[in-house]
Amino acid sequence: KLTSEGLIKGGVIELSGSEIYLGSLHLLMMTPDGIEYVEQKALIEKNLKGIDKVKAIMKKVGEWGLTELENFGAKVLAEMANHA
Repeated sequence: KLTSEGLIKGGVIELSGSEIYLGSLHLLMMTPDGIEYVEQKALIEKNLKGIDKVKAIMKKVGEWGLTELENFGAKVLAEMANHA
């Protein structure tokens, strides 16, 4: 879904039935649209430098807590399985 919506590029994702295999990830990167999406969702200022954006996201993840991170991961996997 992230690839088809233009939010990431360069990764190799293979599907086999209900199993999702991630192949080559060394070329995986977010697109400008993906960066903008994360900035909007995490309320990150666009004018921050890259390292400051990463620090802001790390702080947000700490605020959201492990439960929210697990919920997010489950939703991403469910969406990927639904669009396979």
